[in-house]
Amino acid sequence: MTAAGAETTGHAFAALRDAAAAARTEGRVADAIGCYATLRQDFPDRPEPFVDSAALLAEIGSPAEAKIVLAAGRIRFPTERTIIAAQAALGDETAAAALPDEAERRFAPGHLPASADLRSDPSRTAAPSPPAPGRPPAPTDWTGARRLLAGFVSLGAAEGGGELARLRRAYGVGDRGLLDGADLSPDHLTAMLDAGFAGVDAPETTDLRTLPPAVEGEAASWALADRRGWFIARTALAPATLDGPVALAAGRAWLRAGAAALATELRSGRRCFVYRMTALAPAPVLDRLRRALRGRRLVVLCAPDAAHPAGSVTRQPDGLLVGRVPTLHAFDEARGADRIACWLAVLAAAARDEVRQPAAVEEHADQLLETA
Repeated sequence: MTAAGAETTGHAFAALRDAAAAARTEGRVADAIGCYATLRQDFPDRPEPFVDSAALLAEIGSPAEAKIVLAAGRIRFPTERTIIAAQAALGDETAAAALPDEAERRFAPGHLPASADLRSDPSRTAAPSPPAPGRPPAPTDWTGARRLLAGFVSLGAAEGGGELARLRRAYGVGDRGLLDGADLSPDHLTAMLDAGFAGVDAPETTDLRTLPPAVEGEAASWALADRRGWFIARTALAPATLDGPVALAAGRAWLRAGAAALATELRSGRRCFVYRMTALAPAPVLDRLRRALRGRRLVVLCAPDAAHPAGSVTRQPDGLLVGRVPTLHAFDEARGADRIACWLAVLAAAARDEVRQPAAVEEHADQLLETA
């Protein structure tokens, strides 16, 4: 990161922390807690939000909640002196060891980096507790699902982006990436890749908008739109929590960090990239996109049709893999498990660079993961 970039990121962090402190001083507890949650998610390398939010919880008479926050902080920063001192000040120096499961449950995957998520421990192969409403049912082989999903990076979608990213976060795989929830056409994705993400966070190219909830029952979100038409990306920031100027500063910092992380992924070429569209784009459009990826592995996910049922994976004449998957906009109890099994089957085939025809009834998710 350049000195200018570091300075801008520092300003965004300071602006959010100041907003949280002001809300705390003015007695707007819910706003302050929301600001601290945003800080933990968007600045995962900083321990201060854990200490600040724990202090607020202790101040309003919730010491048990404060200890849980600090336990989550100790998971992320096991040797951070400030967090250890704050834990001791609450009268329980061993809370980090005693409360890891509760801290993990309260701080859902996606709010902590994958390295801090207890489920990233390969020794934990048992399924977690039943998921909360709006979370997908988990296969018994939780570790297998995580390992499979960790091998893919989302490049957004032509419309309704975010399905793969929501599935990854639901299973505790990584944080919100630059294009995880982005809507962009294949031509705009190609232009962005060709330009190396230049200017994605610049004031003259970035607009702040409000998007309705992606899932019924969730809150509206701030979204970042590139004025060149490159993308519209939903953020984790809520208008009810942050006003526009603060959200824009934090959002630009997130864009900059996300662009750097995605550029690193593209350089390494270790993982497979996924782009979602409803109907398969014409061959010349896909060819330009593949050239922009410079040989990196790509799988395109489309809606099923009469010739290509859900769960199938076919190979285009130029070698491009195309998977057919149902929508994952709602993880309902009746159909959620079957839809997730279908996605896992398609991704497992893509990971092996294989074509696939689905069985009459999709196999159980555990079986799909055995050879992934």
